[in-house]
Amino acid sequence: MNYKLTDNDNGFREELNHLMITEKHYIDTTLGLSDLSKLMGIPKRKISKLIPLHFDKSFPDFLNDHRLEEVLLRFKNRDYEKHTIIAIALESGFPSKSTFYRYFKRKLGIPPTEFLVRERDRQH
Repeated sequence: MNYKLTDNDNGFREELNHLMITEKHYIDTTLGLSDLSKLMGIPKRKISKLIPLHFDKSFPDFLNDHRLEEVLLRFKNRDYEKHTIIAIALESGFPSKSTFYRYFKRKLGIPPTEFLVRERDRQH
């Protein structure tokens, strides 16, 4: 089936942002296009075309960007100081240690341990 893609597409962007930012569905490590399709009532094929159109990234990158933002927020939150890096990553929705480390380094250019050392040095 071929779906017509429009710039607004019935508030797709707003609804998806609500599901991710407000409801934090990205924390579910098993969240896939099928799950999102059920949540939004939109065929998964259409979602897979709308995400790149509206967010200029693939579905996995879209999810992992939200997860990475969650990790960075938790790194700055004193309530998570005693948590390990990998515990924070998994609690933020990354499905595995290797996925987290690979994505973190790809997006920020350094491993998370080095990032935390730099952040602590900046604060002192």
